[in-house]
Amino acid sequence: MGGGTRPLGSRVDADFAIEDGVNFLNDATRRAVAHRVANPQLHQTLDATRLYSDLLSSMPMCFNLFGPLWDDPELCAAAAHRWFPVICPAEARATVTFEWSPGRRDPTWLGDRTAFDAVLHVEHEGQTTLIGIETKYHEYPITEAVTRVSRGAAVTRSPRPRYIVVTERAGLFASHNWIDEIWGTDLEQIWRDHMLALACMQASADITAARYVLVAPAMNPPWADLADRYSTMLTPETRVTFAYRSLESLLDQVADLVPHAHDFRNRYLAVEM
Repeated sequence: MGGGTRPLGSRVDADFAIEDGVNFLNDATRRAVAHRVANPQLHQTLDATRLYSDLLSSMPMCFNLFGPLWDDPELCAAAAHRWFPVICPAEARATVTFEWSPGRRDPTWLGDRTAFDAVLHVEHEGQTTLIGIETKYHEYPITEAVTRVSRGAAVTRSPRPRYIVVTERAGLFASHNWIDEIWGTDLEQIWRDHMLALACMQASADITAARYVLVAPAMNPPWADLADRYSTMLTPETRVTFAYRSLESLLDQVADLVPHAHDFRNRYLAVEM
């Protein structure tokens, strides 16, 4: 069969999508998108065409969820307090940033291109807490092979030394065999995102506490199951730095607070099973 492209019902024409902003629920989110696209980070993997055009991508979904909070810091602080009352007191200040890393490929952090879909910086009494967020929508957990064949030769990937340093400094896992239980499994992505939050806390003079939050629809249960498996591997001391939240629970907690809750629910969660 020949190659080529075919139209997808989940994609909007790129030129129209960029001009009209049809993939975003309101002007506040459109402003957040425009600002982020106009301010790239070094070595970022943000795909602007996918952001504007892909109706099913978790990337625009993330902007649609948090965009109005970027546009209104007071609303951001109020919502963050509802979601994380212990680490975001009512009088705290909060801001949100999208597709964020403290430094991709920078050995100070993880030395790779891991980034959060969104991050909340919470400031209270001179201290800053980082809440790194990874959002999923229709995606399914995948496993990246440890060994692959390239040009006829087997190539085996290994954990970066920095991964080991960050993980062991944090005392993250209860098992001494944690690397065999994580590397090359469907838990690896969660671990790498979690590590980035821990690296920020370990290596930054500005960040005093950190948490990593995985967010997915309750109607996509493999993510909740994966989070449960991952959480049971953590030590009691580090378990507090990881959390899973369903999209539905986040919306329920702020439904009376954020103006876009109804539109977001209709757009992403009103799905017939």
